[in-house]
Amino acid sequence: MLYVAHEAKTALSVIEVVLSTTQRSVSAGRLPSLADLETARTALRRASALLEGALAYGGVRPPRREAVNLVELMGAVADLVRVAARACAAAGHPVEVTEQYAGPRGTVEGDRALLEAALLNLAFNSLHALGTRGGTIGLHLRCDGETVEIAIRDTGPGFPEVPGFDPALPFHSTRENGLGLGLPIARAVIEAHDGTLTLRNREEGGAEALIHLPLHRPQET
Repeated sequence: MLYVAHEAKTALSVIEVVLSTTQRSVSAGRLPSLADLETARTALRRASALLEGALAYGGVRPPRREAVNLVELMGAVADLVRVAARACAAAGHPVEVTEQYAGPRGTVEGDRALLEAALLNLAFNSLHALGTRGGTIGLHLRCDGETVEIAIRDTGPGFPEVPGFDPALPFHSTRENGLGLGLPIARAVIEAHDGTLTLRNREEGGAEALIHLPLHRPQET
């Protein structure tokens, strides 16, 4: 239930930003953005699916196994984060969200909804880390012959450099009113897909979440 509450809260925050943007547009005599409204609809469907899953299964369900298009998944995550980042721009600290793709366009075998939740949690963690300074969040995807590497990088203050500190421990958050569940959820999802998640500070400043997942190889018939 904590998982469902955390993920529904993320989806609702996107809807709230879209509604605020739409309200400002209408007040200024402009038509609302159809792309923004579709993003809100996507977030609403996600929240609804989470609640239906909780009612049906009583908690987090096992991951489904299907081919997941990584480029499409990364693009959807970037769009959702861009909508949330508009609230930062409106408050005077703009955030730029970039995407970079390298190598062949591969797929992974897994549960798209859960993988999206993991990437959103990592990206939103970067967004919150930027705080009032603004900055950049970069989503990077690179595929080679065996694995896929996903990196989410930001220009924020980085993770606290305290001996023994693990930023992915449950219920530990450096953010006021934070639940401390985003990073643990992301790690659990990635490991459930036979992958690894590494959280570290970058030499040039900021934090990096580095994910490695096995590429999906269709079975020969």
